[in-house]
Amino acid sequence: MAKLTTLKPRLNVMDTRRIKPVYGESRRISDSAWGGLKRRIWVRDGAHCCMCSRAIDLHESELDHRVALGFSGDNTERNPDIITPSPAACRRTRYL
Repeated sequence: MAKLTTLKPRLNVMDTRRIKPVYGESRRISDSAWGGLKRRIWVRDGAHCCMCSRAIDLHESELDHRVALGFSGDNTERNPDIITPSPAACRRTRYL
């Protein structure tokens, strides 16, 4: 009986010991840097909530991350949005 030939694998085996797991943002932002980031995002969004489009004061607004810091999100200007602090007005509409 003839011996069957085997095909060579097309994919290389990857060494997984060298890959570091992905974690979220680990460094904390100081108060002055956080205030500056919040002001820049408030100006970027035109002083309106990204969820309900209400006009909002800078000191009454809150930052909400699109991608949570625990899920590899970061604190750059692309990730946070300005939202209203009232849960009945704004945050409820996000999860419905």
